[in-house]
Amino acid sequence: MNITVIHPTDSTTDFLDPIYSNLNQAKIINGKMNQPQICESLKKSTRVIMLGHGTPDGLLSIGQFNDDSLYVIGSKHTDILKDKINNIYIWCHANKYVEKNKLKGFYTGMFISELSEAMAYGVWDVTLEDIEISNRLFAEAVSKNIDLDAHDLLTEVVKIYGSIQHSNPVVDYNINLLGAR
Repeated sequence: MNITVIHPTDSTTDFLDPIYSNLNQAKIINGKMNQPQICESLKKSTRVIMLGHGTPDGLLSIGQFNDDSLYVIGSKHTDILKDKINNIYIWCHANKYVEKNKLKGFYTGMFISELSEAMAYGVWDVTLEDIEISNRLFAEAVSKNIDLDAHDLLTEVVKIYGSIQHSNPVVDYNINLLGAR
């Protein structure tokens, strides 16, 4: 399987690194590429794993790429991504991007990974430790099941990550916004 991972360099999303750290043959794109190079890599891939910060319009570039685009993955990539059925979209509001563009794969909705996000989304009884545990367990659950198709990946992540849903308010919030199409 030809896998491309797109994860803009950003210390606030380093907790996602374990998701792809054991994919020895994957092409890892963290920055310093331009859009034609990214599109070429996407076309050659059978599966694309996209992680970081984002909006309903795509995965933010965080200033890591060789152009002025706000998004490293956005509307101009949907035609390429539509051909792939087991992509992984992990960023805040990726669900809206996937659904709007009729894409296939495993995805997150709003995903609380920082204390400020918990406060912004009304998850008040949360500690920094709750967030760190949530982040670590989510990354471990996805990593452990990365070879599964999108629907089976969702099932396994919900089983593992959800195992602490009732004791961790961050997991309780995040788990309800995971999906696969």
